[in-house]
Amino acid sequence: MGSKISPILANIVMSVLLKYCIPLLPFQVPITYQYVDDLLLAIPEDRTATTLAVFNNYDPHIKFTAEEETENGVPFLDTKAIRCAGNIVKLDWYQKPTSSGRYIHYSSNHSWAMKTNLIKGMFRRIKKICHPDFLHNSEEKLLKIFENNGYPRMFLNRCLHSLTSDQVDEVPQIRTSTLVEPATHDKYVSLPLIPPLTGVLFSQTKDRIHTMSRSDVVYRIPCENCESVYVGQTSQCLKRRISIHKSDARLRPDRCALASHSSSLDHHFKFDEVEILCTNSNYNKRSFLEMCFINENENNINKKTDLKNLSVVYSYLLSLDRRPSRQT
Repeated sequence: MGSKISPILANIVMSVLLKYCIPLLPFQVPITYQYVDDLLLAIPEDRTATTLAVFNNYDPHIKFTAEEETENGVPFLDTKAIRCAGNIVKLDWYQKPTSSGRYIHYSSNHSWAMKTNLIKGMFRRIKKICHPDFLHNSEEKLLKIFENNGYPRMFLNRCLHSLTSDQVDEVPQIRTSTLVEPATHDKYVSLPLIPPLTGVLFSQTKDRIHTMSRSDVVYRIPCENCESVYVGQTSQCLKRRISIHKSDARLRPDRCALASHSSSLDHHFKFDEVEILCTNSNYNKRSFLEMCFINENENNINKKTDLKNLSVVYSYLLSLDRRPSRQT
């Protein structure tokens, strides 16, 4: 217990155990689910003792206990499999009776992003787990739990309704009485560290984020018809910001300097050649960096108001940096 390899070994042992024990049962098992060392089986009502005997005889060091169906349902992890008419199994959200229901409190000194993501993550999980027949009751139950943790109902409803359809895969969790085939999984291998060689072969271990998918950036867009450039900053995804620029250039020429330049001179910008100058998640720092880059680009088309907050001291230092150094 506690080792990183424990769940891997448990999965391997349980997979081998199932392949050995299931054929020994004197009846057909239409539904079999396994998660690490937890099993969900559909067996005849009077065959629980027989099933336990087969599984517990596999190895003297492995012993199972059984939780039988009550009120047409049985818990499995954080779900409850409920048997309905027509041999259909529907899933509901489940919490153990010992669950404290305590989450990050509304008045705790955590960031709003963490609190919001917690609420959205819990609602998103319920939407993925629950069958539509049980979804409303589960949502109300979760709302009550968060209210007990100090969250206002208005704030909770806003988080709930802000979940878009692309954030939640609302596929009804309906299972019929059919044997589930083992799922195929990706295979992974570990490679030894060879100091002179590993760093060369795996110099980039993370996938690069596409330019248009980055956010919290200061960017520069060149004009296609002249040498002018526009410098801007955004916290949004750059692709969305570029779309707004294109729309402003056509419909709202007074919106920004880029739109005004494009509309008044009938110039077009090379949006596909947008360059990210720097990245910073802090708005004030990002705005300061934007002013510095505007000041650095002498052929910029930005408005003078874009530089109004730049100190004359910084402006002077930046101008010195642009001067060619004297050769002695």
